[in-house]
Amino acid sequence: MNPYKFLLLTALLLSGALARSQSLSPTVVASNGKQLTGPGIQLSYTVGEVAVTTKIAGASTLTQGFHQSYKNAVGIAMVETPVSITVFPNPATNYVQVKMEGSLAQSIIIRLYSLSGQLVKEESSFTPGLTTVDVTELTAGVYLLQVADHNGNLKGIYRIEKIS
Repeated sequence: MNPYKFLLLTALLLSGALARSQSLSPTVVASNGKQLTGPGIQLSYTVGEVAVTTKIAGASTLTQGFHQSYKNAVGIAMVETPVSITVFPNPATNYVQVKMEGSLAQSIIIRLYSLSGQLVKEESSFTPGLTTVDVTELTAGVYLLQVADHNGNLKGIYRIEKIS
């Protein structure tokens, strides 16, 4: 065997064994910012522009111009039901009526949430058809009215405006 080929083959094998691969971790390049850690909490922030664009290639995600460690999606699941629910009047002053038509369980649960997610009122109704919810004690604002059956299955979410 040619000694040059032998040396070249040996060098290639050793370089492959000694080579180290790169690892990529989330990195932020910003004009200013800080990362603070404490017992059970980590806070990272940057000062700069808002999100401009996001590029995704395989398992890698790059969000330009915005520090974003993790993406948490918050939303309301779509509900498919053979029930027709009408909520009126809207905007409301003293009461809201919930009219149900179709195959709904005998009892329902009506919950009113503030926009911050706080439960402000909960009522159970055992009469199918029309249910009246008293909203006189609520302050003026926007609320979310949630209708569920007695098993807790969501039947609909409606935006309600309470006026003085």
